[in-house]
Amino acid sequence: MQLVNKPFILIRHGETSLNRDRLIGGHTDVPLTLKGRNQAKKIAPLMVNYQFDVVITSSLIRSQETADILFPKAPQIAIADLKERDWGDLEMKPQTQQIPYEETPPNGEPWSVFCQRIVSALNQILQRYERPVIVAHSGVFRVIRQLASGSPYGERVRNVEPFFICAGDENQSWKIVSLLQLEKEI
Repeated sequence: MQLVNKPFILIRHGETSLNRDRLIGGHTDVPLTLKGRNQAKKIAPLMVNYQFDVVITSSLIRSQETADILFPKAPQIAIADLKERDWGDLEMKPQTQQIPYEETPPNGEPWSVFCQRIVSALNQILQRYERPVIVAHSGVFRVIRQLASGSPYGERVRNVEPFFICAGDENQSWKIVSLLQLEKEI
């Protein structure tokens, strides 16, 4: 799997009740909590510093609500293939029951199928737009992490943390840079 070589910004949605309660969310469609809305409001002023030509969300309400707060005047395009992984019977179960990503959850989506779905959706976006902002899910970030490092494992991306994602040098295929960290360094 390869991703079109074009930079973009990826932002995970704000906190939901499932995040707060440490439950597996996946395809379960839940709105943001008050904290999740406030997280997006806190980050919104930072986003005015970045040029973009389109805001893309998944078709789940948590992504759309986050984008509404971050980019209130920008039109959005919802893409169903950017939805979080379908965790099947594990949805709404405690995160402690989550299985390794490479394993298929009972009645859920295999990791390889999820990765192909996400990469295909991202490639369609990157072929069409020059500077997209994508508001999606931690699973989407994990797919990009796997493309960049060969593994989906690592620290869970925080809610409403924006990342600049671009092609790396010959030693690293993709760079993932936290815009929050970048702002602190400037």
